Amino acid sequence: MKKVLISLFIAASVSTGCDTLTGTFTVNINGQAWNPPLPVAVRTGNRYTITAASNDKQMIFNIGTNPGSYDMSLLEGQFQPFVYTPNLTNTSEYYVGSAGTINLTSVNNNRLSGNFNITATSTSLGTINVTGSFSNIVATN
Repeated sequence: MKKVLISLFIAASVSTGCDTLTGTFTVNINGQAWNPPLPVAVRTGNRYTITAASNDKQMIFNIGTNPGSYDMSLLEGQFQPFVYTPNLTNTSEYYVGSAGTINLTSVNNNRLSGNFNITATSTSLGTINVTGSFSNIVATN
């Protein structure tokens, strides 16, 4: 059954364009472009978790469910709004948001759009600037 579903997803992606099914996620990290394939979002209570990943890195946003600007304060007192792991083979080194905002500009038919401008720090890796946008990311419950 999994093979059939994967085959159907691949066929649909090819025939309709993957961006139509999954949305787009565009990032600049210190000026270097990164366009992770197949970004996803999950709604849990009053929070969306948006994950964008490739073979070697991962970026996670935790934001509220209403359009608006979310700063780097802990969401609901416990969820880091921004985490970036640049090397998935060494997950002990990661960045967290220290300044900036994630703007959720649209929630329409379970699709999320917005933009972000974040300064992120790591105790071992230093500081980076992260900017970008996401458009029509499918959110599931």
